[in-house]
Amino acid sequence: MRWNLQQLRFFVAAAKFENFHRAAEDLGVAQPAISKQIRELESSLGVELFARLPRGVKLTDTGRAVAEDVRNILDQLDGVRLRAHEVQQGIRGRLRIGMNEAGVGCTITSHIIRRFKAEFPMITFDVLPMHSQRQVEALDHREIDIGFLLSSYINPSRYDWIECSPIHLAIAVYRGHPLAEKQAISVNDLDHETIIWTVHNPSEIGHLKRMIGIKATAHRISPSPEITLQLVASEFGIAPVNSPASRAHPDVVFRPVKEPLRNEFTCLAWLNDEMSEPLKNFAALARATKAEFAEKQARQTA
Repeated sequence: MRWNLQQLRFFVAAAKFENFHRAAEDLGVAQPAISKQIRELESSLGVELFARLPRGVKLTDTGRAVAEDVRNILDQLDGVRLRAHEVQQGIRGRLRIGMNEAGVGCTITSHIIRRFKAEFPMITFDVLPMHSQRQVEALDHREIDIGFLLSSYINPSRYDWIECSPIHLAIAVYRGHPLAEKQAISVNDLDHETIIWTVHNPSEIGHLKRMIGIKATAHRISPSPEITLQLVASEFGIAPVNSPASRAHPDVVFRPVKEPLRNEFTCLAWLNDEMSEPLKNFAALARATKAEFAEKQARQTA
């Protein structure tokens, strides 16, 4: 049993008018073409779709039932065509976003995502919490499409990126710890402390120590910010955290670090090759949003 789209479209038009001549006019073809395609469709199906009358044609009961099914088929095919164009244009699809703790606390991050969701409501999001180094691995293996991560992890030869916000580092300490009495903590105050690192892989610790300037060698590893605060509260050590991520714990206080991190930002980054259309749209909107934020800040400080 074989038929083609032309036969189905011709049949639906003929069923609509129950008149081959009017169907031919509606489709802009010759009437014999309609008659020929209907006969071939009937032969293929092995049924009579139209009763041939002395003056014109009339749908049979079978033809009426088949016409309803064929309309549904054509509607579905039109939907496939529309969805294909929407995917090609980046209107429909999926984006997988990696996000570190700093990205969660970044105002522009949430603004970009809300704006993108409003402009592209048919894009599905997967937001995957992961540390910066893990995001780099996930980007390289195309497990995520885009990431909010620390700028020092970015390889400029492989990634495009925009800077979202500077890192404001704080130290989480137990309320009874001597450092809790300070209004701000110097990096040098950490030399003899046990540092609790919230990392995916212990190999990240060296990078973070150099980034912050910490010389202390005693450390513990935590798998999540929540567990980190519990370890701090239990006096297992102190922990560097991104200060805007103000997770509350009754026994933990946050003290800012005196020395600012140099040239360290939370960035929105993606591989600069083989970008999907949704990713292109997201990157363009993120750049536009960042420019608007910068312009707004410039007006406020003018």
